[in-house]
Amino acid sequence: VSQWDVDDVLAELESYFPDSLTLNKNKLSLDIGKSEKLSHTFLPEKSLATVFWSSDNNAVATVKNGVVTGTGKGTTKIHATTINGLEATCSVTVKETPEMTAFKASAPTISVKALSYNSVKASWKSYKNATSYDVYRRTANGSWKKLKSVKSTSYTDETATTGTTYYYKVKAKSSKWGSITIYSKDSSSKKIATKLGQVTLKSVSAGKKCATIKWNSIKG
Repeated sequence: VSQWDVDDVLAELESYFPDSLTLNKNKLSLDIGKSEKLSHTFLPEKSLATVFWSSDNNAVATVKNGVVTGTGKGTTKIHATTINGLEATCSVTVKETPEMTAFKASAPTISVKALSYNSVKASWKSYKNATSYDVYRRTANGSWKKLKSVKSTSYTDETATTGTTYYYKVKAKSSKWGSITIYSKDSSSKKIATKLGQVTLKSVSAGKKCATIKWNSIKG
């Protein structure tokens, strides 16, 4: 293949490249978790080129194939570019809804109850717009560790050590607002220690030189 042939092919390809690129919107407002598709226009209209999409800040908004999704409160800019150097942009503002703000501003209220020598039940009231809850536990000098994510409003911890004081807390989370997860504040912690059950004396019988004492068996 001669250089002339290559040059002819490149010239032919370049003839299909657009002279201009525009978007259907240069400003966009979204709620967190919501999406909207941007469309592009080439001139000449029969031009052929791949459009590459990018966001200045994915923590505020992401973009894929022109679909912009709000991921966090703030502003950013979406870029559409072509291989021949054309570019169009759209300024995006992402905001929270009042329901999101209220969800993040408060927390569930937790209560705890010892069920046995090694189990503790943590309970809380349903938290508005929550889709699940994360339950955490720590010892007096330990760090918080997540025990479980649950959809119900209670969780029974069956791994407690008798006599050890534990602290429990819960956090609500919601996936009701699209592709992201919103978290509430952590609840205030509640502490509790499990203990062995009470021994009940069943009988005492006296012998000539000894006494026989019987009591109930307790778990743990």
